[in-house]
Amino acid sequence: MKSKAPQNFVDYLTQYWMPMHIVCMWSAIYRKNHNIFQACDTNMLIEAWHHLLKGKFLQGKRNRHMDHLISTLIDDPLPYYALKQRWQDLGFKGINIEVRKHQDILKQSEVYVAADIEVHTLYHRFQAHELMQISLL
Repeated sequence: MKSKAPQNFVDYLTQYWMPMHIVCMWSAIYRKNHNIFQACDTNMLIEAWHHLLKGKFLQGKRNRHMDHLISTLIDDPLPYYALKQRWQDLGFKGINIEVRKHQDILKQSEVYVAADIEVHTLYHRFQAHELMQISLL
């Protein structure tokens, strides 16, 4: 790929996106201590909120007046989410996705020892660095 790209573009990528301290910011392999919402790489949460806003709070109708939208945003979401949380607390709804994911990780982590994790991490760091070098060729 490097041979097909203009040299100024390769220089730009190398200077601004490939130094290791920068790679650690954008590469998912280096992200640590993030909850499931911070680790999300898509706009899935925004799309889910937009669907809820349009479908539930605005009854699926188009082009509401701005005053109606502001009123809806002020009055409706907080009681909705408070009730939803109360249902979860009382056991009527399942646990939220972050708690469920955390429980799954804890369950799976029981089979690993620290040495496995260290070897795995070093292997992936080597792979990521090697892939970056190959992609610049």
